[in-house]
Amino acid sequence: MSKEKQEIKPDVKFSGIIEDPVKKKVPKEETVNIMFRENRKFDLHIGRDMITFRGQQIKPVPKSWLSHRDFQNVKKLFIVKGV
Repeated sequence: MSKEKQEIKPDVKFSGIIEDPVKKKVPKEETVNIMFRENRKFDLHIGRDMITFRGQQIKPVPKSWLSHRDFQNVKKLFIVKGV
């Protein structure tokens, strides 16, 4: 038996363009600034998204998060600016 290398040719040719599903263009939402009231670290979980706040830190968040039920549970810990 002879050992011959067989060349495997792919059926699909690589075009050099890879689409990243995370970087899809999404229309920008209006943002509002919220400030964490307490002097400790806090992880704000809204659905599957998470933002980490340090003591009295201000960060922009989408305006739609303010009506989310996860934010309604912790809204007493935040000051909403720019509504």
